[in-house]
Amino acid sequence: MPTIDQTELAGILAVHQKWRNGEPGGERANLYGANLHGANLYGANLHGADLRDADLYGANLRDADLRGANLYGADLYDANLRGANLCGANLYGAKFAGCNLDSVSGIVWAAVGPTPEGRTVIAVWHGPDEGVIVHCGCGRNTPADALAACDNTSDPKRCRKLVKRVVEDVTTWLDSIEVQS
Repeated sequence: MPTIDQTELAGILAVHQKWRNGEPGGERANLYGANLHGANLYGANLHGADLRDADLYGANLRDADLRGANLYGADLYDANLRGANLCGANLYGAKFAGCNLDSVSGIVWAAVGPTPEGRTVIAVWHGPDEGVIVHCGCGRNTPADALAACDNTSDPKRCRKLVKRVVEDVTTWLDSIEVQS
């Protein structure tokens, strides 16, 4: 993995910000496989960044904008994600042992589907206040409400199976964080 120092990272993030703003010379940040071990990314705008397999061990990502970021397989061991926005982020296979997840929002963990009506079932952990919320199409429900809503689909059994699967995935993930912390 290539190691990126703070100066180089600042340059990458500046170009990424131009890309986010639609300005000339902008380019989406691609930090795929980068070694950002211990990096200070406090408040960084990493909206939509490619951080697949990145080494973010011990990184300070407090209040970072990680909406839509691809963190597939990233190592976030002992990272500080306090207050980070992870709405729409891909966290599949990411490692969170010892990670500070206080006040994070919008973690999308599992998505399966489609339901018989063609909607994708997504379970999201919105943080300590809301807990696990199931999204399906425009619906936004607690897991119990989502399971009850399956009765109104053309294949209730299949719908319930999908909802249970994503809720179990999110719950297992949350339990593993508590155990590893």
